[in-house]
Order: sequence, then C-alpha cells, then structure tokens
Amino acid sequence: MALPAHSPGYAGAYMFNADWAKIQRGLGAKYWVDDLAALKVTPKTGGTREVNIAAGIGGGHGILDTNDATATVQLPTVASGTSYFMIVLKRTWGVTQASTFGYIAAGTSSATLPTRATDPGNTADDQPLALVSLASGSTNPVVVADLRAIGHGKDELLAFDERVLQYINWPGARVTIGEKQWFRRINIAGNAFEWATTDNTVVLATGTAWTGAVKAGWAISTCVGRKVRIGPGFWLVDAFMEFQRTGACIQPNKTTGGMTDADTNAVQLLVGWRPTSDRRIAMAYLGKDNDTTDIAATLVGRQDGAGFGYISRAGTVAMGISGTPRININRNVLATDHRSLSCTDTYFTAE
Repeated sequence: MALPAHSPGYAGAYMFNADWAKIQRGLGAKYWVDDLAALKVTPKTGGTREVNIAAGIGGGHGILDTNDATATVQLPTVASGTSYFMIVLKRTWGVTQASTFGYIAAGTSSATLPTRATDPGNTADDQPLALVSLASGSTNPVVVADLRAIGHGKDELLAFDERVLQYINWPGARVTIGEKQWFRRINIAGNAFEWATTDNTVVLATGTAWTGAVKAGWAISTCVGRKVRIGPGFWLVDAFMEFQRTGACIQPNKTTGGMTDADTNAVQLLVGWRPTSDRRIAMAYLGKDNDTTDIAATLVGRQDGAGFGYISRAGTVAMGISGTPRININRNVLATDHRSLSCTDTYFTAE
C-alpha cells in the first residue's frame, strides 16, 4: 500500500521548507521513526488478516516518509500451523521513486528476521516495522515484536525488541532497549563487528559461532556463551555446551569405568573462549548400560550418567577422566533429542 503523502528525498521529488526541517532529524541514520506512535503496527479490529500502520513520520537512506492517515496491510491465508510476517516500509528507487507499506514472509520461526531488500539508492530497501504472526484459520494477526527504531541522531536509537539488532548492525550504532544499551563494536580479534552491552557482556554464540574444530564422530547440538569483562584483559565466561555422538559407540574401560581421552576430545574452542588454565568439569550424558546399539526412535533404556570431563587451556573440551560411570556413549540418532554429552561451566579467559 502506497503512503498517502509524498516522500521527499527521491530524485525529482519536491521538498518544502518544513520537509527539510523534518528530514534533518534523521540525517545519517539508516532507519528511524519520529516518536512512540509513528508508524506503529497494530492488529486491525474486525479486519480480515489485516494490520494497521499508524500515521506518523519515518525515514531512511535520505528519504522522508510521512504517513498522513492509518494505512492497512493484508496478510495472505495461512494453510497450516502458524506463520510469521515482517511488516515493512519499502522504498523503491529507479522508475518507481516512491515508498509503500508491505510484508515479507518470515516462515514458521519468530527468532530470525527474513531476508529483505537492502539496495538503497539503486533498486529497493525495506525498513522493518514489526514482526507479526498469523495462525491457520485465524483472521486476527498478533504483533510478536515491534521492530521500529526511534531516534533523531545518526547512531543513537531507542527500540523495543532485541531482534532489531539483526538489521541495525552498522559500526558504531547504539541501541537502547529497556534498561540495556547495546553498541556495535569491533571484536577482540579485530576482524569482525559484534554487539556488546554497556556492561561489556558479549553475546556471541548460538550454534557453532564460537567453537572451532569438531572431531570426527561428534556434532554440536548447542553452544551458547556469554562473556563479561571483569577487568583489563580478563573476561568471565559462562558457557553451556551439548554434543551429539554421531560415530560408533564408545565403551568405558571395564576396570576403571573411564573413557579414553583420545576418543572423546569433541571440540576445540576458538581463542578468546579458552580458559586461562585447565579445568575439570562435571558432565552429564545419555547412554545405555551394557548396550552398544544406537539410541534410536525412543528413549527406552535411557540412563543419564554423571561424570567428569575437562576444558583445557588449549580449548579442548573432552570427557575421559577415570571414574566416569560405566555407561556406554552410544551413537545418537534420535530425531528430537540429540544430546549425548552436556556441560556447563564458568571460568576466566584472557584477551
């Protein structure tokens, strides 16, 4: 849906003195809205899969968009389950030279924002406004996240939901969400940008983002880490890791009950996440006592073992300390539970 007012900033578009006074508020900012009410997305009461976009001013990439009255966007029918859609303000250059409201299908997960147009000044660019969900058979969308960024400065913005950090990702950006301020900085290795908070907490990792080499026969189920700076050159790391045994069953020593270290060195952590000294840690694992068969479609025969492993200062995460309960670590082929080993640890690391 096209905006009912003009959008100065496109080639050939006329601009009044008042337009220039407004557009200067966001000069240098890639995306912004004017205030708490501007372009806010809400479900349309009595609508058919529709959301309203409030009147107000927004801008991005040198374009000033003024929405004079409430606009409406209608979502498509959802065949089954629940689907997500990102409501956007689309700016189109070239022949079109205009701004419109629309949506981008975001699949069945609300965690990650969908791919959007990002070619300002040439073809098109989408400014996220909200993430909404719609269930099959329903005509009432639900606003899951307000994705607007409010601000009149180049890098200082106010936002409502941490998912905005997925698209406000330019160097030096500062975003205040609730009581926490995020800033976009260069990482410790100097080769990438990362988000950190004013208390120097760095959230780097889901999946394999902060893990290095993975030994054959193992896969990573979950790796989540947080780093908090506690002094010059030192960090406190809070780490949670789960690994899946994809190779052959590992059997414990019949005498000691322990595992052979060489068989269980699962992961090599990246520099920056390694402890300053070797650490012995508690580990839990899923296995079958005296049974070398795979853990297949059900958890029949499941036993949760508790033993010891270690994280070395070289970054090796392993299980293999003598005294581990005598339960085999089987090849895990479960569809819904890929955890074979898991551990949680808090330790120091140095820059």
